[in-house]
Amino acid sequence: MEFGKEGKLKGCRMAVCGRELNFSRKEAGSDVVSGVFPRHIDRQAFVDKLTAGVDGNLRRRIDPEFEITANPAIGGPGRPYARSKHGIYTATGNPFEVRYGAKRLYRHLTDAKVIVRSEGTPMSYAEVMEILARLFRKGHRNILRAVEFTFDTSIPFEFFETHVLTRAQSVRTLTDGRNRQTLYAGAPGARWFLRVYQKTYDVTRVEFVLRHAFLEKRGIGDLENLGALKDLELNRMVRFPAICQRAFEDLIRETFVGKQLETLSRWPGHWFSRTLLEVLEDFGLAGEQILRVSAEEQLLKRMQGGFRW
Repeated sequence: MEFGKEGKLKGCRMAVCGRELNFSRKEAGSDVVSGVFPRHIDRQAFVDKLTAGVDGNLRRRIDPEFEITANPAIGGPGRPYARSKHGIYTATGNPFEVRYGAKRLYRHLTDAKVIVRSEGTPMSYAEVMEILARLFRKGHRNILRAVEFTFDTSIPFEFFETHVLTRAQSVRTLTDGRNRQTLYAGAPGARWFLRVYQKTYDVTRVEFVLRHAFLEKRGIGDLENLGALKDLELNRMVRFPAICQRAFEDLIRETFVGKQLETLSRWPGHWFSRTLLEVLEDFGLAGEQILRVSAEEQLLKRMQGGFRW
């Protein structure tokens, strides 16, 4: 699927609540960027980053499948591990980091922490287990600490910014020094949070950061069960619904007149949906009845269903 810069889908047509949508099977994204996989854009979710705690002994010999790029000391006040080994698993091109030399004054700290990123290819369960087996001696144990569940789409960033509805108390958009925007829903230290940002000119990345407490509560407490992410009810955390223009106009027609009615009628698609629902609530109107599943939500759902681990 491909979405135009105006936020409308291109290709074969369908109508949703009076809004014409277009679909196509064209690949999005022409930028060659590490960690962006053209076959996954608008098609399939993947794990972009995985963090695991490991109890066990590191192998002394460097495995020939690893290209070690750095091994700096990282110890110091407030730092739980003494060293950090960085490398690349040459079979896939994916980088990893091992933090080891645990300081025992930190309770519940595992012997090491391993971080794997999808940069050469989307990571898999088999790959992660192979990396751990090559890093640690037999008998090691691992615990899933966090994952970044990722959707690379050709949907414009502005759509997510204006349509996001969430249970999270904090929703904000931050701009960095290069004028790049990132939408956050939820606090960075929370059990889960969402971030949306422009990965390339053509690709908007939607990323759910899910931590151990969140995953364990949903029966995804270890690496083997991570495939269950494809059935996770993400829409209970964050939604990007469309506003049905006809239902919206019917709802406000008897409450607003004149200039107020004219201004509100132009709201959907131009300003924040969450603010509109707050305005309607202030006037005693149930805004939920004007919300419909958007084509963009349907796309994210299909991508989630295509997740393979």
